[in-house]
Amino acid sequence: MANKSDKAPQLTAALKALTIVATIIYEAKEIPSGHLYARLMHKVDHETYDALIRRLEAMELIRRTPGHLLQWIGPVDLKPQTPNQAR
Repeated sequence: MANKSDKAPQLTAALKALTIVATIIYEAKEIPSGHLYARLMHKVDHETYDALIRRLEAMELIRRTPGHLLQWIGPVDLKPQTPNQAR
């Protein structure tokens, strides 16, 4: 069984990926999902990308329209920060 220190790098990487995607959508205000995935496909596979988008939707920071447009619906004055930026 893995202990907390074994999971720390994975959790940090997941948080960083989530923050990067959130920042791109925040700065764009809205972006077609396919365009965003095209920008990130060399870094994450489609399954991971979709999981990140679903998590941001669950956090009520973004909305995915029926036409797959990703729109920022979170606080307008809240720019996402990676863990390193927050320190």
